[in-house]
Amino acid sequence: MPKKLLLRAALVLALSLSSLPPRAEGTRSLRFGGFVWDIKKSLEPMNPGPNLWGDGADQAWVDQDGRLHLSIVRREDAWSSVELIGGKRVGYGTYSVDIDGSIRDLDPNAVFGFFTWDQISGRYSRELDIEVSRWGNPESLPGWFTVQPYENPENQRGFDLPPAGTYTFWMGWSREAIVFSCFADGAPIATWTWSGKVPTPGSARLHLNLWLFQGREPAGTGTREVILSNLRFAPAPR
Repeated sequence: MPKKLLLRAALVLALSLSSLPPRAEGTRSLRFGGFVWDIKKSLEPMNPGPNLWGDGADQAWVDQDGRLHLSIVRREDAWSSVELIGGKRVGYGTYSVDIDGSIRDLDPNAVFGFFTWDQISGRYSRELDIEVSRWGNPESLPGWFTVQPYENPENQRGFDLPPAGTYTFWMGWSREAIVFSCFADGAPIATWTWSGKVPTPGSARLHLNLWLFQGREPAGTGTREVILSNLRFAPAPR
């Protein structure tokens, strides 16, 4: 297994065995892409990362053009990451979102995630991930498709992001398979089909986050903001 995957596996195991500190009450919410999103806020570092999580208007906001901005910001002596949790259950169907091309220059220590997660499920939590991160290594591939557990090499596929004005990330979740795709200005650049034991929907919800790998400070060599638009979820016909 590559050294990076071993490092991430050890990190996930350690975090899964630790208890989570309490979240702050009275957190903010916003509307974007047909969802009402709760914005995660913590009083102490918590997973993933671990990171501190904030819900300030400078970390998550929708501009006059309907685009969602997510930012990692410095607050006094600590960095604050951001995560949005969809307010309704999702499952089989198609998911897509457009992301400004500046994400290609995301700070090497930052991670952007567009993923499903079931907080009340068992192992692996119905987590299907599309992520952009170099995992602390500026030479790493920036794009990742993952079906948890990622420790299995067959459950993850990395890909490059050529320069583009807009990237579109797409996922199809069905009973038979999970299909991931990425497009750069409308041209397909990566597609991957995973046909292992597909998780059922359970109580999965859609999440968006921007955080710091292992809680490291930004390397200072890239953007700490992600701009999203045209988020769509189309449930599969029953």
